[in-house]
Amino acid sequence: MRAAASAEGQRGRRRRPSELDTFGWRVATSLIAIPWVLLGFLGGSAGAGTFVVDGSSPSCSDAGPGSAAVPYCTISAAISAHQGPGTTLQVQPAVYREQVVVPSSGVDGSPFVLQGSGGAVIEGADDFSSDTLWTPASGDVYLAPRVTWAVQQVFADGQRLTPMTGDVTALPARSFSYVAGTGL
Repeated sequence: MRAAASAEGQRGRRRRPSELDTFGWRVATSLIAIPWVLLGFLGGSAGAGTFVVDGSSPSCSDAGPGSAAVPYCTISAAISAHQGPGTTLQVQPAVYREQVVVPSSGVDGSPFVLQGSGGAVIEGADDFSSDTLWTPASGDVYLAPRVTWAVQQVFADGQRLTPMTGDVTALPARSFSYVAGTGL
């Protein structure tokens, strides 16, 4: 009875802001925030699922979809298309000549997984072993004009070559020089 009388006594009296019931405000704020929280979770896991990378498959495509029938050719393309919590990239046996950057991670209970099969190798080097990629420069000095980036290391016959500067026509044996705008 006292509660009813108290409520009747409040009728007609205007409440100051400090007296406002905060429960309604908290409910309204929560209802507004829920869609944003859900969008955050769904957006982070939109690429969730299991996808296949097989650089040795003749049907691979970096445009996807990452299925067993049409796998990704490169790990980087698969990561670009699918990343974040709940995503597994199954990397099949092949040599992947690329630099792999993982821009996101999973969460507790929902990891981002790169799962390599036996024989999957990430080789951060380009293969220039084909004779068609080299042109004679002078004597036993050859030029690889397709190399358009500063080279840090070169290996030939399993051995590291010595980097040199100066006249490329006078390079000592087992050495290399990169010339910007010309090549390796």
